[in-house]
Amino acid sequence: MNALVTILDNTFNCIFQTDSNLNVVYWNTATEIVSGVLKEDAVGSNIFDLIPSLLEECEYYFKEAILKERRVIELHLHKFTAPVSQNKIAVRARYLPHVVASKVIGLYGIWKQLSYDYEERDYLNLLKSVILNANDAVMITKAFPIEAPEGPVIIYSNPAFSNMTGYEMHEVLGRTPRMVQGEDTDKKAKNKIKKSLATWEPVQQEMLNYTKEGEKFWVDLSIVPVKNEEGYFTHWISVQRNVTEKMAQQEQLKALNNGLEGMVEERTKELEKFIYFASHDLREPVRIIHSFLDLLKKRLGSNLDETSAEYLEFVQDGAKSVQRMVEAQLFRSSKGIFEITKSQFQRYCSWCKKEPDFNDYGDKYYYHC
Repeated sequence: MNALVTILDNTFNCIFQTDSNLNVVYWNTATEIVSGVLKEDAVGSNIFDLIPSLLEECEYYFKEAILKERRVIELHLHKFTAPVSQNKIAVRARYLPHVVASKVIGLYGIWKQLSYDYEERDYLNLLKSVILNANDAVMITKAFPIEAPEGPVIIYSNPAFSNMTGYEMHEVLGRTPRMVQGEDTDKKAKNKIKKSLATWEPVQQEMLNYTKEGEKFWVDLSIVPVKNEEGYFTHWISVQRNVTEKMAQQEQLKALNNGLEGMVEERTKELEKFIYFASHDLREPVRIIHSFLDLLKKRLGSNLDETSAEYLEFVQDGAKSVQRMVEAQLFRSSKGIFEITKSQFQRYCSWCKKEPDFNDYGDKYYYHC
């Protein structure tokens, strides 16, 4: 028994034991060093009084899961604050019930201390997993050199980049991202990226790239600079999303829109022709009506009573209005924008009671009514 205690006291792992009330009955040297609590102060004291920061996470584990349910609890990353030094402690912990004669009489605690950057490493491993399994292509390059043809130099590409381009990572390491650009890659897009790299600015750009087999594809590209702890730029990170389907849809919509505009223009021209010929066909009958009304007024002269003369005047005014509208519509339908004299402008546009758009060039008026 003494030999076992000697071994436990000299192990690198922290080991402690409590009774069923969670009062410490054993506290080895490693636990003393890690926690900062001396063995003589620990034994007989409640574990939560010794290390209060354990309470929030471990109260349920200790009182319910272990002492009542006889479960073994393992925590890969268990953090608490040393009560004396107030240092942050990170351990891998294992807690298990102490059973005698089928009865739980306490628990054992075993800690393996971790360097406190364990959490950071765990976080980095999580990020690595995200990048490896992302659908978007991710590429990392060195910050220098920027100028072609050497740089920037690729130091990493994820599997999504290989799926997108056909290049495996070993085929792109040490090369420049320009390797996926080609003849039809827009020069303005490349210049925009180059300018941003030169000034260490993030940049987003849609651009045309090429696969290993020479097939074209579109990407929505985001590039951001990365600084080290001293504030110096060391790398560029590029995230690329394949938007080939989106660009194809935009081209289809553009072609459809152009086609519809052409159809509207064609139908408009046809309508203008119809209106022109209809107005042209109306011109002569209206002129005849107007002429015969004038003859009728001259022939009857003073034989008309006051009311009849007034009615005849109304009919003449209506015929004149129709004649002016027909003439104006002929101008409108023939060109859309008309070149007329000032007197014609005053004559043919007065009926619509609107202020037309026009430019005055001497005695000519270019207007759109």
